[in-house]
Amino acid sequence: MTDVTQTSQYVAIENARVPYITDLTLSYVNTTTFSISDGRCSNSDNSLDIEIDTDNVGTTVNFSVVGLNGLDTGTIAASTVYYVYAIADVTETYPAGFVVSVNKTTPYLPTGYGIYRMIGTIVKTAGSVINSFYEIGKSNTRVFRFVNPITILSGGSSGTAADILLTTFVPAFNLQSVQLVAAITPSAASETFKVYPGQTTGANGLVVYGQVAAVINTGYMDVQYTLDGSNRPVIGYVVSGSATGSLYLQSYTMYF
Repeated sequence: MTDVTQTSQYVAIENARVPYITDLTLSYVNTTTFSISDGRCSNSDNSLDIEIDTDNVGTTVNFSVVGLNGLDTGTIAASTVYYVYAIADVTETYPAGFVVSVNKTTPYLPTGYGIYRMIGTIVKTAGSVINSFYEIGKSNTRVFRFVNPITILSGGSSGTAADILLTTFVPAFNLQSVQLVAAITPSAASETFKVYPGQTTGANGLVVYGQVAAVINTGYMDVQYTLDGSNRPVIGYVVSGSATGSLYLQSYTMYF
């Protein structure tokens, strides 16, 4: 019998990097500015680190400024989701900092800066001001909670599956989630208000039931949203009978 020594076909990966964000927490200041705490993150291709260290003072980002710690380019747009990036200069000639951009993948970088990483988002209202918020989480999962919930559906009465576009309220990334309060006003106790993840319909929707005719009943929902064919974030809904439904956006969760 021949003695055969079997060798492994697999080699352990040593020092494999996992993309990360540590701290860099966003906080609302006023209608034009917000602050970001010190912290670190990997850059967009996970090859380098970006570190922001202000001795715990934090960095103020101002939409009235174009360039470092401000808008990357152009002017402020209303009813828009802005993407917040940590940026750095690999030569360390210029200090690390931040820019906000309407571009969800690649910001316009100030002169001298070469690496970046998206770390959060800011929502601008119809009045071109920052929608007041607070952020929960210090790593790759972040919840952006609005101080005042936003109405995204009021008195919806569609008896067939209908889309609700979230374009001006949440970042345009696939398979993120929104936290909602759903309210049904039924005309009969048996009526329902169902909310679907993305444009999917069927049994996997979340349901709020009518209990007493003409009496509002509410429920909390955590719903995943998807992007439609035009890359717009969307969920769906349907009501039964003569019921109407309303939805209030409390927060959204991002998985970086």
